[in-house]
Order: sequence, then structure tokens, then C-alpha cells
Amino acid sequence: SGNIGPPAGRAGTGTININKASLSELDTLWGVGAARAQSIIDNRPFGKVSELLDKGVLPENVYEKIKDKVSVY
Repeated sequence: SGNIGPPAGRAGTGTININKASLSELDTLWGVGAARAQSIIDNRPFGKVSELLDKGVLPENVYEKIKDKVSVY
């Protein structure tokens, strides 16, 4: 059987590094369009994922949906 990656909703090696990802990679995240992706890039570096909320980069509803899909390292 083929490998299809971790089950949806579970953090795995498939997380997107918000400190290194390109705009187009960030744009693939739920609720993150080109403008929010650029805002993430403009607010780098992030010491922890929760800084997306602390720095006001993402609204809470978007953060809650993607927090398990992103990392800072």
C-alpha cells in the first residue's frame, strides 16, 4: 500500500515552516490568502506558532484551523 502521509488534522512531518515557506506555500493553508501569506513573511521571524496570534497576523478562527499544520523549525 502507498504512503499518503499522516491523517488529516494530525501534525506530522508535513507541516509548513512559517519562517521559511514561500508565499505560494503559505497560500495553500486554510484561510490564508496572498495578503495574509505576505503578512506572515513580513512578521518573520516567529519564535513559536502562537506568535501568529500574538502579532495579530491571523485572526483566531484561522489560527485554530491551521496551528497543527505549521511549525517554526
